[in-house]
Amino acid sequence: MSNNTTQFRILVEGKELEQIAVSAVSKEGERTVFSVTLDAFQLDAQLTKVGNKPEIVIPVTASADKVTLILTGDAVKSLENKQAVLTIQTPNGNYKLPAPEISIDPLSKQLGLHYTEKRTY
Repeated sequence: MSNNTTQFRILVEGKELEQIAVSAVSKEGERTVFSVTLDAFQLDAQLTKVGNKPEIVIPVTASADKVTLILTGDAVKSLENKQAVLTIQTPNGNYKLPAPEISIDPLSKQLGLHYTEKRTY
């Protein structure tokens, strides 16, 4: 991945927020990859301000062959605890993922990790 990251706006319950995510564009062979990385600490701080089951929207308008959302185990756990729904919007379509479906604890155990190790899944 490129080290050239830029601030990326996401929506938490319809409110545009910066400082929670950064984006980067890289190449995988001939394919353009647009990656969004969420800051677990900032995300958790915002999630404490909203009720349960918030919608987190990642609105990607850039043209890319592949869109990747990078989350640490801590970010996933925060989303899971709030029963958040992640929605990734791209020019090619949208994808909704209820965070509780990720089940970070069994995944961490299977990988031999504890989610606070801040590994990227």
